[in-house]
Amino acid sequence: MYNVMVVEDQAMPRQLFEAFIAMSDKYTLVHSIKNADMADIYCEKSDIDLILMDVCTELNSSGLDAAERIKAKHPEIKIIIVTSMPEVSYLERARKIGVDSFWYKEVSEEPILELMDRTMAGERIYPDKTPSVSFGYIKSTDLSEREVNILREVINGDTNAEIAEKLNMSPYTVRDYVQTIMEKTGFRTRTELAVKAREIGIIIPKRRGVALTYAVGKVSAGAVEYVPVARVANLPSVIEELKEKGFWVYGADMDGTPWDKQDYSGSVALVVGSEGKGVSRLVKDKCDFIVSLPMKGKINSLNASVAAGILMYEIAKNR
Repeated sequence: MYNVMVVEDQAMPRQLFEAFIAMSDKYTLVHSIKNADMADIYCEKSDIDLILMDVCTELNSSGLDAAERIKAKHPEIKIIIVTSMPEVSYLERARKIGVDSFWYKEVSEEPILELMDRTMAGERIYPDKTPSVSFGYIKSTDLSEREVNILREVINGDTNAEIAEKLNMSPYTVRDYVQTIMEKTGFRTRTELAVKAREIGIIIPKRRGVALTYAVGKVSAGAVEYVPVARVANLPSVIEELKEKGFWVYGADMDGTPWDKQDYSGSVALVVGSEGKGVSRLVKDKCDFIVSLPMKGKINSLNASVAAGILMYEIAKNR
């Protein structure tokens, strides 16, 4: 018998996978979880032979990121990526990181149990191409590679100038590409274009936020199981949404008002940047207030978690 873990946040496919495994005399379900970032923990705790892993799971955690980490530590564990998202980069990355097989939920003709059998026998099974889905007036496969790359950055919330710098092209060329994509698809605004692309899974935003990994679980001393966590694609947009709901947004940065001189009354959202670069300029501009923690000696930056703890204590003290 092979021990199987299912990593899938959607109830219906998760229950179907569980049912198929229960009907088989070759497989035993040992774990069924919703968050790919927690898969590492279960791989350390249990003897797992095969993982069925969705690409996009709870809290926007990436199944491909989790698969890469697991393969690095446990290359003997077989992994099948299961997805309904036709994102063009998935197949390439899955092959690169050593994922054993790849299965599209809605369009793959081979039953999942047969794919599992072949994978456990040592085969690597991949589809020839990504499925084509409707995207406005066109099919997703009608977009060129350059258009897809630009659309990915549009979804991430980048400006034309930021996209141009990343892709080594002129901002005017980026503008023309975005306009061409909108004309092709029939979407009237940049926002509508980005929302629709994300809805049908053509493009999944690439972000640098930390995952809820095994290490995070250990460092948090279990708190990660009880503290609600949300991962977002565009922090400036979230800040605007919080403001609309009545929150005052405070950013932590060295050039702000001393932390103990600030009024924290009302609903508060706190933004803490990275230890190296701090809060980005765009995010800082969106904040209502900037507060600082004065430093003594030669150290010019506190650990981010320490800074967050001090500021959250001060905010709580004023409740």
